[in-house]
Amino acid sequence: MNTPPPIPIIPLRTPAIKPTNKYGTISLLKKQLTIKILWLYFFKSQMLFMLNYQEPPTVKPSPLSLRHYGRKIKRGRTLSPFSISIESQPLAPFPFSIFNKASLFIRIQAMDTIDKIYTVTELNNRAKLMLENEFKGIALDGELSNFKKYSSGHCYFSLKDAGGQISGVMYRFKAALLKFVPKDGLKVRVKGTVTLYPVRGSYQILVDEMYEKGVGELQKKFEELKKKLEKEGIFDKLRKRPLPSMPQKIGVITSPTGAAIRDILTVLKRRFSNVHVLINPVRVQGAEAPREIATAIEDMNSHFPDIDVLIVGRGGGSLEDLWAFNEEIVARAIFASKIPVISAVGHEGDWMISDFTADVRAATPSVAAEIVLGRKEELVKSVDGAAQRMKNALNKKLSGIDDRLSAALRRPYLREPALFMSRFVQGFDIALEGFLTAKGRMFEDCGEKIKTLSGRLNILSPLSTLARGYAIAEKVGGRVIKKFSDAEPGERINVRLGAGALGCEVLETKEKI
Repeated sequence: MNTPPPIPIIPLRTPAIKPTNKYGTISLLKKQLTIKILWLYFFKSQMLFMLNYQEPPTVKPSPLSLRHYGRKIKRGRTLSPFSISIESQPLAPFPFSIFNKASLFIRIQAMDTIDKIYTVTELNNRAKLMLENEFKGIALDGELSNFKKYSSGHCYFSLKDAGGQISGVMYRFKAALLKFVPKDGLKVRVKGTVTLYPVRGSYQILVDEMYEKGVGELQKKFEELKKKLEKEGIFDKLRKRPLPSMPQKIGVITSPTGAAIRDILTVLKRRFSNVHVLINPVRVQGAEAPREIATAIEDMNSHFPDIDVLIVGRGGGSLEDLWAFNEEIVARAIFASKIPVISAVGHEGDWMISDFTADVRAATPSVAAEIVLGRKEELVKSVDGAAQRMKNALNKKLSGIDDRLSAALRRPYLREPALFMSRFVQGFDIALEGFLTAKGRMFEDCGEKIKTLSGRLNILSPLSTLARGYAIAEKVGGRVIKKFSDAEPGERINVRLGAGALGCEVLETKEKI
């Protein structure tokens, strides 16, 4: 066998990757994974060259690049023997002496890798081991999205940045050690191991630690817009309008192909199949979605003002998918709507700016349809119940009247009126006799009281004092003279006696007799 000519050194390991103890981003992690896979493909082509080497032809072929190898391998084509021109790539010769015992092992491993046919499970398990060995204990910065904590205590979420995203899992015994409450929009730093879930063939990061770094850009934008609109009074509860109890025409603004419209129509048909539904199809995610939603709300108000209620919403998704309903143009269109609006976006835990602005917020599109129309069975039961209550009340009233009439008919004055009249006359005579007796006794008592009071008045009267020999001196005007200084010499005065009066003239006044 001819000895192969010297060829350039082809490294058997991947290019230098940043140490795993450094903080990275999701985009950098994806780039590292891509580089790793490309170098594995290149290593496979290198093994093919070593196992299938032949004497080079007389015509010197052009050199093949790594990009050429990767493209042919990815397309599933078999590599033909090739040589590499030393002139085109002037590198040091390949050190065949380093193989010794290890070369046999490398060749056997290469043959096993090339010839082996994998099952999907085997491939996923092998990729899982590769990822866990290469990306163990790495740190990753990103923004939380779609964070959910289940009753089991396990947390599932996505980490994203401007260039991509990766799924994440944090089991309950690790989540119990968290010193903050994770929620969508937070910037966090996680430490863990990149792994692969073999059942779905999707890779994710298994998080051991998580630290809060601040609010993400989307969450920050959400809070700023919320504060701005709240300050303007757009969220004021006093302006929100009640929904009609039995709407006849319902407007729906959503995607025509999504699950939301199917859920809404299913619920409405189950409740009242004859209700009129007017659908205005729009895009509910993407750059053009906010403008389309706002325009649809304005069109419904201008062209169909007789609509009783308007449902605006879509099904669940990530924060990015639902972001159209967090735009200011949509909030202001809902605020300006003359038709009552129900916002039905995402799931129970998803709160959008449109939810705060709308007259009513529904957790899901199905719930919105249930809010708009009461259940047919419930309404029928309500009417039947009201009729039964009215019937029972009427029967109770008639029964009471019948009982009172029966009791009255059993009374003696209705059965024997003459006996009743005789008893009545007898009672009247007794009452009259008692009244006359009481009247005579009352007059006698009053006469005695009058005599007693008259005697008391006579005792206190000044006239009784005059009867005992005293007199009362009065001036001409009738004022009683109480002391000597009240009269002057020569003044005429009247003196009242027990019987009669005297007209006198004051000769002199003395202080003492």
